[in-house]
Amino acid sequence: MDEFYGEEDVALLSDWGFNFVRLPVDYMLFESDERPGVYDEDTLSYVDRAISWCVDYDVHVNLDMHHLPGYGISDYAADPLYEPRLWSQEDLLERSEKIWRMLAERYSHIGGNLSFNVLNEPMAEMSAYKRFLERMISTVRKVDRDRLIFIDGLDLAREPVPGIQDENIVQSFHNYEPMWVTHYGADWAPGPYIYEAGCHLADETAKYPGVPPRMDRFSDVISRREDWENLVPETDRKLEALFDNIRNFFSKYNGVRADSDWLEEQIEPWLEFRKNSGTPIHCGEFGVYAPRVDRETQLNWYRDIMGIYKEHDIGWALWNLRGPFGVIEHGREEFLKEELPDGRRMDPKLLKILQNGL
Repeated sequence: MDEFYGEEDVALLSDWGFNFVRLPVDYMLFESDERPGVYDEDTLSYVDRAISWCVDYDVHVNLDMHHLPGYGISDYAADPLYEPRLWSQEDLLERSEKIWRMLAERYSHIGGNLSFNVLNEPMAEMSAYKRFLERMISTVRKVDRDRLIFIDGLDLAREPVPGIQDENIVQSFHNYEPMWVTHYGADWAPGPYIYEAGCHLADETAKYPGVPPRMDRFSDVISRREDWENLVPETDRKLEALFDNIRNFFSKYNGVRADSDWLEEQIEPWLEFRKNSGTPIHCGEFGVYAPRVDRETQLNWYRDIMGIYKEHDIGWALWNLRGPFGVIEHGREEFLKEELPDGRRMDPKLLKILQNGL
């Protein structure tokens, strides 16, 4: 934690011309489930420090609650039968309110350089999620009437939330479409990632613009359950949930050509929502997993998506600054052409595309 995120990172991105940082924080950083409502000042000081650096460099920091008691996207991704408790369990809702009250009070002295992101990538029924949002927004408003609040869309930040009555709200979508390009070779999780992770093992190169490679070859086997039972030794219910994810993935992408027009179609509902509601929109996450993807595919996708954001005046936050989706030490040694003052290396070609999108 002392080394992962430093002042030099904020200085660097500011010098590059960027003015926004999304700072993910899990509640477990400062609160344990054994002692709810007791907050660790030592670990909260890391959040204080990060926010202060952004203020010093006039960079807006979006404090993103990546995990609250009873819900986290990592839990959902790890278990296809995961059932969040946050939406319906009153003690967890109250804990979440207390967390946001504490943060609102703690940072009430920070001006317009700070905003709050209520919760990362929710999965819920719309009515339950709206009730949750209204409670959290009301909690913040009792402390800070003017703080800018970002809310992620439903279904992993893919569906706008209608009817939120607050003037200082931004709705945020996450954009990793098409998944067979942006997550090519990302084999950290099973389930819907089997195709993306598997096609590189079978020398199936994803090319963008284009159609997903040889999906017929993979779709031939997804119905043969016995081929997967040893690979995914789960209960019958979990295995069936896994297969549902895979079938949905194939039905969405099989034979579909992805290009700039297709990418724009994916965010059209958000453009319509902004037009009809007057609510600002923002892309809170996007990027391409760099370690295995074809280089021209990677750069072509970034050029197209940055052009779309620029044309439609959509702000954005890349996931991430440093790491496999980022511009610094992303895992492709041959493209990290420039050394930074601290010895890390960066991808100047990718950085230029991002800067051209400003």
